[in-house]
Amino acid sequence: MIKVFFRQKIKEINQDDQAFTLIEMMLSLAIIAIVTGAVISVARMSDTHKNLTLSSSEFKAALREAQTKALAGRTGEEPADVHVCGYGISVTEGNEYRSFYTYVNFNEMRDNPEICIDRKGRRTGESDQVILKSESAPLKLREGVEFTEEAKVFFLSPYGEANSFNFYDPNVDGSVMPVNFTLKRKTDNSSIIIRVNQFGKME
Repeated sequence: MIKVFFRQKIKEINQDDQAFTLIEMMLSLAIIAIVTGAVISVARMSDTHKNLTLSSSEFKAALREAQTKALAGRTGEEPADVHVCGYGISVTEGNEYRSFYTYVNFNEMRDNPEICIDRKGRRTGESDQVILKSESAPLKLREGVEFTEEAKVFFLSPYGEANSFNFYDPNVDGSVMPVNFTLKRKTDNSSIIIRVNQFGKME
């Protein structure tokens, strides 16, 4: 009987030693909360950094797609009765950009085969534009990333040669090369610059 009694007491003592007190539980929860907050903060910073890198890669892919379309000449999305002059990307402001292509009708092309590269054929007025433009719906950079300024690049078909405008003004040479697209992170102004030179090379 005595042996049984002592064994039971020893068992109870061991169980008491293994139990958590209220203070220990509160400290454990506080530590878990601190560690969780730190992990979430680091994860958010990491996501923002990833968004800048991913936005840069996605925008560069859009530029390459426009250049590839220009080299191909047509993609099948254009009206059948027009001649496509080229494809490009335009950045408006904030985090939006659009793809576009310019074209002329076959009558204009027949009268002036060099119209797509002839500066006199490109006019700025809405009523007398010879070269027309079709734009896509706006695309967006990832959250927390934006462009620093407006810019555009145009790849002439079928050569893929690049310039910084999609319409010529007969009185002004608006081409400034290379074209720089600057993407920046809003939180700390970290940035990535994508350059396109006149030969279509991207850096």
